[in-house]
Amino acid sequence: TITVSRGCLSVLTRDELQGVIGHEFSHIFNGDMSLNIRLMGILFGILLIGKLGMAIIRNLPTRSSRSERGGGIVLPMLIFGVLISIVGFAGFFCGRLIKAAVSRQREFLADASSVQFTRNPLGIGGALLKIRQLTAGSTVRSHHAEDASHMFFSDAIGGSWFSMLDTHPPLNERIAAINPSLLNETVKLPAAATASTPNASAARATLVTSDFDGMSTVTMAGFAAQTPLIQTTTKQAVATIGTLSEVHLDLARGLLDSLPPELRTLTQIPDGARGVVFALFMEPLASAANSIRDKQLAILAAAGEKTAITHACEVQRLLPQLGDRVRVPLVGLCVPMLKRMIPEGRVAFLTNVNALVHADNRLDLFEFALQTILLHRLNPAPPSAGASDKVKFKTLEPLLGDVQLVLSLLAFAGQNSPTEAEPAFRKAMSSLTRQVLAMASPKDCVPARLNASLANLQCAAPLLKERVIHALVDCVLADGKVMIREAEVLRAITESMDCPMPPLLSNPTTPAPASA
Repeated sequence: TITVSRGCLSVLTRDELQGVIGHEFSHIFNGDMSLNIRLMGILFGILLIGKLGMAIIRNLPTRSSRSERGGGIVLPMLIFGVLISIVGFAGFFCGRLIKAAVSRQREFLADASSVQFTRNPLGIGGALLKIRQLTAGSTVRSHHAEDASHMFFSDAIGGSWFSMLDTHPPLNERIAAINPSLLNETVKLPAAATASTPNASAARATLVTSDFDGMSTVTMAGFAAQTPLIQTTTKQAVATIGTLSEVHLDLARGLLDSLPPELRTLTQIPDGARGVVFALFMEPLASAANSIRDKQLAILAAAGEKTAITHACEVQRLLPQLGDRVRVPLVGLCVPMLKRMIPEGRVAFLTNVNALVHADNRLDLFEFALQTILLHRLNPAPPSAGASDKVKFKTLEPLLGDVQLVLSLLAFAGQNSPTEAEPAFRKAMSSLTRQVLAMASPKDCVPARLNASLANLQCAAPLLKERVIHALVDCVLADGKVMIREAEVLRAITESMDCPMPPLLSNPTTPAPASA
């Protein structure tokens, strides 16, 4: 596991963060993590006496509590703790020496491997330069930092009085090994990194290694009436894949702040997370189709989801005031908890979701989008190794039928009728191929065919996926705006292709207007 601190996310650029992740990935790839875990076990025995002494000193009663506990015992305990610490100093010295001997050369290897992986020396080089310029460097305020000091990206304990005991080579040596010309360079630090506040440590650049068969056609009615989302361009939209800007972070913070606390709490408990997702698939409380909702509740009760039903009813009372835009993000908030279920639990959960969708004998675009995302993220039985991630298609021709079907679905999503959807489909196909293909009819958009097409697109070569996603975004933006459900379907398709796309923005450098 690679764990990234808040400092990394707030101080480093995308290239620099890639360099740091490449460095830590190298430790895993080269077997250093197995070595480091064994080393921690050995060193604990060597350092035990010294740690015992320091623990005694740290846990002595404070002056204000001595009168209550009896001050007479404090001095003997202090002397005992100091003596134990002195005796343990030899173990501390030997332990630090062992860690330094093992760790330092592996750091140079990890730096070189990062450059090899990213093909960008300025990535990890820039990260090291920023650490050098930070007043606190990469230190970590924790009594336990010493135990894992050899597992951090850079020096986490402030160095030592004897350089041979340092677990990491000096920053200048690491920078010179990457590119000597960087030694005299400086980099611009974010304001948060230089603020002299009690929370400034949060800005430090530190990192520790550590099916739809049998369903009817997807229904298309009622989607053009949705409020438009933010306008954008194809180039800007595709460029957001794999990136995260401050605007995206601001949108996420705003969304989280808009959610009632009780709803956020439900996403963090097992029954609550299932209840939130069930609520999104159930007939609304204000709907006239009460018989369908009663049927859905009976389905969940028969599945033993009594607690989740209670939570789902609570969530359904909150959903009308939140609006449609929170639906996909809500699923994203629930996924981490849902992923904790055992494979059999995931199968049962997805079966219940499918049953809720079947209850009204139709599948609308929102249900298709949401179910596609859940199936992709919670796949309880992934294919055998090398089966799903293997590139099977390097040219567009074998995938034309799949692209035709998916683009047709996306064109239907933002329009009132197939006739109105035709221009968007033609525009998207013309940007992808010179072949003239007719748009599929709504009755062709059955879930089984759509799922098969998405599975094929997932196995396309990366550069071919990029061309397809360009066409998808062209289709969505053909009328100059993005509808909410149109965006939901787009995000579901791109995620199923392993190219998750964040919300569309009008300009990647400016916040979205409040009216959007």
